[in-house]
Amino acid sequence: MADDSHKRTNHFAGCLLVGKQYGLLKHLSGFDKSRHTVPKFANDRARVFLGKICRRELEEWAEALYSDLRVELEYKRKEISLACSDGTALIRSKDFEIQRQYSLCEDDLQTYQISTELVFLGSFDLAITDAFNATVGSLFDRMRCEFITALEVETIIDSIEARSDSQISVNYPSSFQYCDCRIHELDAVFRFTSQFLEIRFPAFNVPKQIVDAFIQLRESFAMDPLFAELLS
Repeated sequence: MADDSHKRTNHFAGCLLVGKQYGLLKHLSGFDKSRHTVPKFANDRARVFLGKICRRELEEWAEALYSDLRVELEYKRKEISLACSDGTALIRSKDFEIQRQYSLCEDDLQTYQISTELVFLGSFDLAITDAFNATVGSLFDRMRCEFITALEVETIIDSIEARSDSQISVNYPSSFQYCDCRIHELDAVFRFTSQFLEIRFPAFNVPKQIVDAFIQLRESFAMDPLFAELLS
């Protein structure tokens, strides 16, 4: 494999890893059952309330990860930073950004969502290093790559169906809004829409496992002109 095989290409406007978790408001350490009640509406006031009652959990997580990343990846003080406020924590370095945000589930205001995102600023190289994976841990269950220009989902489907490879399958609705591609023995779903590729896993993984799935997708379609151009 070429040395630059993990680098992000110009076909994507951006790639990030995403992980979502859920919990009950009443279980957050800042929720005082003698004084607090679950919000009735998902408005600005409710979001401010959530930011206050999740502060302890968010700050403890962010401070621990910031410290571990700084030490394990040998960042100097000026090379990594942490900002934490209003239910959002952002760890930023010259190589990546990791953001965690608490938000209310609007269809069930007793429940909150934790969204953790890892944004790659230059390449996938960092995501495959042992030190980074051991430090960050299994926080993500999907990878999302946005296309610079829109694609026709029908063209992607036709290209997959034209293959005689029984190890690769594709499913899609009659509207062709998306298609889900699977590669035999790989525990991931590759969802294509006109705007993005999303690699979905049934469980949380370290970054390397998700990036490896992207690389395997690219290698599986290396001889296909459409995918070779798109994923090169």
